[in-house]
Amino acid sequence: MRPETLVRDYRAACDKLAAAMRKKDPSELERAGAIQYFELAFELGWKACKAKAEELGLTEVRSPRAALRRSEPAMREGIRG
Repeated sequence: MRPETLVRDYRAACDKLAAAMRKKDPSELERAGAIQYFELAFELGWKACKAKAEELGLTEVRSPRAALRRSEPAMREGIRG
């Protein structure tokens, strides 16, 4: 998947998570849904970082930690540029 697609999906998942977190007195099912949104947002976030890092030629990206560490400088440049 392209980094742009992953970022778009990540933002959508974050919006859903934010909406779920605003719920007052959530039921057990609603709490479980919020946890799923968090897990989805995290997965999409690190995969977007990994895809962007690979696009930039950074190949040692195989885990969430590595993806976030290796892509941070590139992401900062992308934000500024």
